[in-house]
Formats: sequence, structure tokens, C-alpha cells
Amino acid sequence: MTSTSSTSNETRPSLSVVFAATHDSPTVHQAVERHLEKLKPIGGELLVADGSTEGLPDDIPVAVRMPGSDVFTLRAEAVKRARGEVIALTEDHIMPDPDWHTAVLRAHEENPDLAAVSGSTLNGSTSRVLDWANFLLTFAIFLPPMPARPTKRVPPAINVSLKRRFLEEFDLVPGRLELEIVPNTHHVGHMVLDDRVRVSHIQSHDLRETIATHFHNGRSSAALPFRRPPLMEILRRAARCVLLPGMLMAQTLSELRHKPGYRIITAKALPYMFLLLCAHATGEFAGVLFGPGTSPAMLE
Repeated sequence: MTSTSSTSNETRPSLSVVFAATHDSPTVHQAVERHLEKLKPIGGELLVADGSTEGLPDDIPVAVRMPGSDVFTLRAEAVKRARGEVIALTEDHIMPDPDWHTAVLRAHEENPDLAAVSGSTLNGSTSRVLDWANFLLTFAIFLPPMPARPTKRVPPAINVSLKRRFLEEFDLVPGRLELEIVPNTHHVGHMVLDDRVRVSHIQSHDLRETIATHFHNGRSSAALPFRRPPLMEILRRAARCVLLPGMLMAQTLSELRHKPGYRIITAKALPYMFLLLCAHATGEFAGVLFGPGTSPAMLE
């Protein structure tokens, strides 16, 4: 298996796929194989950013090797090295649809003045109610069919692509891309949501690990990029954390009203969903008061 990043320096790749991986898994190999297969015909490149402590196997082409690094650091470093006209972000537990790469480029061609494109996400772990709860809390609004734009929920960086000319003006410190650039691009209307840009989210953990993931995600999202806010902002954000589980639950259920095919599984998942939202809110509270701590390193 060879990397497509060997494209001539004289020709800028049409698409750079930045693939952050924190550990080896069957999904890593399947996703990398698909990326390499689909990028070659369109002159794209794959940049695997490997943060695993033991190192990914030799059959996976690694562009960035940073043992023990979190996904925010891995992604920032790989994006800095990406040469494509369009830079697409994904992770080791995400499987792109067979036409994902061409769909990304088509969406950018159809929206030349917009900075970013995001797409829809399907659940690739459907055998347990807990896995559905974990999925729905983040991706309910991104189940097809999606609204064009805007949505209240910011698309996660597992299925977002940006034009490189837009990214060149930013200092990509860890966390800025996912927690500042992508949200701001979304909020000001410079991102289009395209159902045809489709991936599957494959993640299954036991209850303890799933709770921990939502805690660490909440703490990271509240504190990266790290800065010490003024006291009044700390107090305001800490108070908001108390209301957060109810607010996010209402938002998620509102999003699912328009997707009737998921009503039964949503009803079954409600107790888990509320528990995970409490974990997320507790994480945000810790992030507001004490910063990110080790939470970024705990995320896949």
C-alpha cells in the first residue's frame, strides 16, 4: 500500500484528506484503504496523522507521527502540511461512502464563494441502544435528509472540508480549527451542508467509556484553545452548564422531530442520552473552571 501524497510538487492536489488516528483498529485499515483507492484517480493525497503510542502498522502510510498527541494537535499539524486546493477532515472511526471524495469536490465546485462544506453522517454502530444514544447526541441533525443551512448544531470535524485559500490566514494552534474556525464559518453562513457528502460513524464502547468520552469532549470543547477568560465570563459559562443537559436534550429532540424513522430508537435511548448529557455538562464545567487538563488526550 502506498501513499497518494507522492503527487508532484509542481501540481497541487485537488483534495487533501487529513486522517487523525490515535490507535490501531480494523476501522483504521478499512478507511485508509478506501481513501487511497478513491484519491488516486482524482489526484488527491492522504495525510495520516498517527498519535498512537505504539505506532500504526507499516502498511498504513503515515505523514505525521506524534506519539501520544491528541486529535487536535494531530489534525493541526497535518493540515499545515496539506497541499490540496480543498482540505477534508476525518478520523480513524469514520468510514466515508464510496463517492465521498468526489462529492466533496463537487460541493466545493458548486459553491465557489463558500469556505467550507459539511455533509451527512450515518450510524455505523447500530446493535446497542447505548451506541445509538452516543450517536444521536452529536449527529441527530446530520442524519439525512439535512437542511441546507444554517443549523444550530455546528458540524463536527469528522466530515468537514475547507478551501485552502481560506485556511492560509489562520495560525492553526491545536483546537482552533475545530472549536473556532469551523464554528465561526458555520455561524456566519460560509458553510454549506450537502447530503451527498456522506460518512458513517463507527464507535462502540461500554457505559463507563462512553460517559468518559462525553466528559472529556465537554471539557475539551469548553477550554480549547486554552485561555484564561475574565471572571464574569467564567461565572456566566459555569452557570450555563447547570442548564446545559436540558437545553441540549430539547435541541436534539427538536432535530429528531423531522426524522420519523428514528423515533422508536430515540425513545429507547432517552435515559442514556440524558446521562451522557450530564457527563458532557460536567466536563464543560470542569473546562470552564480548570482548563482542558488531560481531556484532549483522552479523545479518539
